[in-house]
Amino acid sequence: MYLQRNQKQKTGEASAEFLALAEQQQARLTKHELWNDRYAIGLDEGQKKLLYLRKDDVQEQKLFLHLADFKKSTVSSESRDVNGTKVFDLIELRLAPRNPKHAEVRLEFYNKEVSIMLSGEMLLAQKWSSLISASIAEASPAGAASEKVVSA
Repeated sequence: MYLQRNQKQKTGEASAEFLALAEQQQARLTKHELWNDRYAIGLDEGQKKLLYLRKDDVQEQKLFLHLADFKKSTVSSESRDVNGTKVFDLIELRLAPRNPKHAEVRLEFYNKEVSIMLSGEMLLAQKWSSLISASIAEASPAGAASEKVVSA
């Protein structure tokens, strides 16, 4: 019971910190998730903005992205075969920029160097890739132009 209570308290603190970070960026997260005490992701569907946070013992990565700047989101993974079983080493989302001069953005969802147990990160990455792709489509200049045509 002590471990569960301690874990719940840590999750609550991490969630409050993440929501405060969103508020600082003037984002209203309509969807968000935290996992493994190290990762958080959130989507402001109204502004088409994505907030991502990754913390480890050494560093912290905070990204606040305008989804109109991207053309697609895909799930990427690195795995290996161990005695006939697929073992994941890395799971991440890759956001391809509209401007070819800009670098691809990678959002880590799982890294074997950080966590030894995989607990649903592949499904989580697939879910968020779908959410992000839908928001990118709505935020795209072509999508905005076609909305204008429909409403005219």
